[in-house]
Amino acid sequence: MANTGNPVFIVLVYMIAIGVIHAALTGTQAAWFAELFKTSPRTSGASLGYQIAASVAGFAPFLAVLLAESFGWAGPAGFYVVIGVVGLIGVATTGETWGPKQRSADTEAEKSVSRS
Repeated sequence: MANTGNPVFIVLVYMIAIGVIHAALTGTQAAWFAELFKTSPRTSGASLGYQIAASVAGFAPFLAVLLAESFGWAGPAGFYVVIGVVGLIGVATTGETWGPKQRSADTEAEKSVSRS
């Protein structure tokens, strides 16, 4: 849609990308980052990951323009697909922090509190 040159389509693409996709991402990040780290390193651990990602992503528009000049629209599209796959691999390999062991410990704690 953005490649058509039609201003209405271009605005629609950005409204969808920022309004829906970006909001879904930022809405879940806080809870996910809080789950990834124990309480002692949580602030610095989440911040470190976020800041590294932000510093790398800051060059994305520059790289997209370079790729567009060399390969046309397929260059930036491929770049963003690769970045998406890297993110997907990161999410897929992140371990579950609330599994059966944690549930059973929580249930036991609730039982002991209700007995007292």
